[in-house]
Amino acid sequence: FGLAKLSIDDVDYFYGGLRPLVEDPGEKSDTYNASRKSEILDHKEKGLPGFFSALGGKYTTSRAVAENLVNHLTKYLGNTNVSCTTDRTPLISGRYNTLKELVDDLQKKFPEIEGEKLETIAKRYGSQAEKILKNSRRNVYSLANYEKIYEEEIEYICSNEDIVTARDFYLRRSGVGIPGLPVEEEHKKIMQKLATILSWDKAGLEEEDRVLRACYIPKET
Repeated sequence: FGLAKLSIDDVDYFYGGLRPLVEDPGEKSDTYNASRKSEILDHKEKGLPGFFSALGGKYTTSRAVAENLVNHLTKYLGNTNVSCTTDRTPLISGRYNTLKELVDDLQKKFPEIEGEKLETIAKRYGSQAEKILKNSRRNVYSLANYEKIYEEEIEYICSNEDIVTARDFYLRRSGVGIPGLPVEEEHKKIMQKLATILSWDKAGLEEEDRVLRACYIPKET
């Protein structure tokens, strides 16, 4: 870490991910190149006709991998007249031209909301921002990296992202907990908001908090 002089005590949280890599045993390639390959496996020869596995790929190639997989499925089902449209269909939050135009439009529709909030939510949610701002709330919470999350964001995420546990919200859906837990006062406010939305009782809230905090305790090796 250069001159930073960091130690394990400076680490709040870390995470890693695993995904299947496609690798030819006879080919010499590093992990970097292998991670960019993808393959669709047809399990017909193993007695499972119509069962396919999609291996490899990465975030930026997942749409093309999905298209390839669906092509295999439509061919198996005998429907080859359906053409793919995902290569030209905007994502649900990407239905706008430029961020400036989006923010300008939101300012006209919500003149009572401060500019910083409009721009932050527009950057995070794109064309879904209007839906969130229609339920504007007063509370705002500070995060460990000095960013903010607004009360209506929490409500929207809990309603649309299958949130069941505190870990779902903090680590899997919102990213609120990725830079570390917010300071104690802010963390308690967010947890109380989650408890209200998700109908946790006092014991449920305490257990969710305990399990979440355990994610930030380094395990001894």
